[in-house]
Amino acid sequence: MEVYTFEKSFLERLKEAEAVLSWDGAVMPASQVRSEWKSFVELQIEPAGWQAIWKIPRVICEDLKLRYPTIVYGYVEQVIFDELKAVFVVTAVQDNDVHLPESNEVSLIELWPTIKQENEALNVDTTAECIDRLRFFYCHVWMPWDKDYDDDRDWVQMHLQARIQLACDLSKNKLSRPLALHMRTLLMEAKSERCRGRER
Repeated sequence: MEVYTFEKSFLERLKEAEAVLSWDGAVMPASQVRSEWKSFVELQIEPAGWQAIWKIPRVICEDLKLRYPTIVYGYVEQVIFDELKAVFVVTAVQDNDVHLPESNEVSLIELWPTIKQENEALNVDTTAECIDRLRFFYCHVWMPWDKDYDDDRDWVQMHLQARIQLACDLSKNKLSRPLALHMRTLLMEAKSERCRGRER
């Protein structure tokens, strides 16, 4: 199954994020960021019926004792906009050893819409583009500690451009190898700590 993929420059990523998170000169506190993404997603994503690949995250593979990476094919029965999640119905698995519930509640950023769709009337191009923006932001820009950020400060002004620049520099290998390795290690540790925190 061929899925939508996007190659974007630093400026494209920055403009996309600013379009979601700009408040016409007003302060954008960290506590408001998720709400802005929810509003954006609600306007852009088809609410149901589109096919996608679910790339099951490592932590879920470990919990279910599945080989990582594991991907499955299915369709979105319903988008849960308030949680940035979807009810995903599995219709095909990559091998017979994978046993999953038929219906799963998954994060939108774990879904990769397929180019071929059963219902061609759906606007899956826009859906895929929106999920790409959301995925880039939550995988590369938003950090686990941001939710604790002081609300009287402008999160966007303080962090957005620098974080996108760092993500783009890491992906384009513009940093020295030791520095890039150190940054990736710190980011992985922070994100795995966040996952462990959710389990408690």
